[in-house]
Amino acid sequence: MVLPAVFAFGIDPSAGPGLTFITMPAIFSQMPFGQFFAVMFFLLLIFAAITSSVSLLEPIVAFLIDEFNIQRQKATLMTCVAVFTLSIPAALSFGVLADFHIFGKNPFDLMDYAASNVMMPAGGLLAALFAGWAIWPRVQASLIAQDAARILPAFRAICAVVAPIVICVIWAHNL
Repeated sequence: MVLPAVFAFGIDPSAGPGLTFITMPAIFSQMPFGQFFAVMFFLLLIFAAITSSVSLLEPIVAFLIDEFNIQRQKATLMTCVAVFTLSIPAALSFGVLADFHIFGKNPFDLMDYAASNVMMPAGGLLAALFAGWAIWPRVQASLIAQDAARILPAFRAICAVVAPIVICVIWAHNL
């Protein structure tokens, strides 16, 4: 929805995460009842952000509950405070911390790079290796129980060998 409007209005597509906040107001200003639709769009965007953040925080909260026997309310509060505190540098990256750089990147860009180019590939690699090697007997039993025994050799080869190699090649190319 945003990218066609970016090109239609001649906006630079490399503007990054703020592109929605540049493009959408330009679209809504050209529409009949644009102000109403703008308010609705940004309210729904806030709702989407909040529900997404809940789904991102839940695994951390569940881990704290399961592993450390912490009450849900306390685990949720601890997680929210930690995430809020860690997000402050990213939020200030285009203001007060605009001139602060680590490895040539401001805090927002550094966190974006770390999440996209380091943590996500590492997580995928570890998940594939874990499923293909560490817990293979449980995965195998689960697939047999689901009447998927015929795909076991291919699934094991993909998880244990092919996926890790492909992830490493892509990861090395993007670093």
